[in-house]
Amino acid sequence: MSNGVPSFVEAPTYRTWGAIAGYFDGDGTVELNRHLFTVEIRLAFDENWKLHLVGIRNFIEAESIICGRVRKKESFNTWHLVVSWISCVKRLARKLLRHTVKKRAELLSALRTWTMKSLRNNSRRDEYIRTDRRENR
Repeated sequence: MSNGVPSFVEAPTYRTWGAIAGYFDGDGTVELNRHLFTVEIRLAFDENWKLHLVGIRNFIEAESIICGRVRKKESFNTWHLVVSWISCVKRLARKLLRHTVKKRAELLSALRTWTMKSLRNNSRRDEYIRTDRRENR
């Protein structure tokens, strides 16, 4: 027994982008952080059961998209998986877009952020925040 999980329990096997996108629609997040000279966009999955994220990570990495390790989220009783390299975030967002429903606008907004000629204005960030607020009503 390791971390309260019997050793015979294995991570679920994900086989399609539709399954990953459905999971992202429910428990995923598009994180957008604007700094003085840069914009950081990350795609994150959160879950109470670590092995779900291990299964997602196995699928995503088999598709040559680099993820961080599954780790305990600070100050929460949940597990966290993040994709943060720009090229990997773009590839993952494009793969998820084909199947997402709830997070589609957020993924599109994140992808448009990288196509901007200049990051000096807040229009794209404001657009993302408006999209996020509409989704959470």
